[in-house]
Amino acid sequence: VRIDAFSPNSYKVHIDIDPSSINKNVTVEAPLIGDVSHILSTLITRWKESGSKVNNRKLSASFADLKVDSIVVAVGHDQFKRISAKKLRTLCRSKNPVIGDLKSIYSKEKLKEEGFSVIRL
Repeated sequence: VRIDAFSPNSYKVHIDIDPSSINKNVTVEAPLIGDVSHILSTLITRWKESGSKVNNRKLSASFADLKVDSIVVAVGHDQFKRISAKKLRTLCRSKNPVIGDLKSIYSKEKLKEEGFSVIRL
């Protein structure tokens, strides 16, 4: 993917503790300088204070047609362990998707049966 073609019609936010990293590779509309945990915590707090609510039905609908080329599972939480290899495969558009199963929570054999290329640490 060419950098200049990276999501051309999106509104990009870049959170980084290092100001020199902002706009280095991709131009962003909202540069936020600081520790990511503090910035996200502040944004969530202000969002909640505003009285905004998540529309779960609309959110689910927006992800219904989402198809990806790769999946990275970086945590071993139970809710991820309950997702079958077959279900993960339905999220992918390519013939040979890549999965980074960083915590080795899935059966490598089952992932390969579903056509995944598997990367583990």
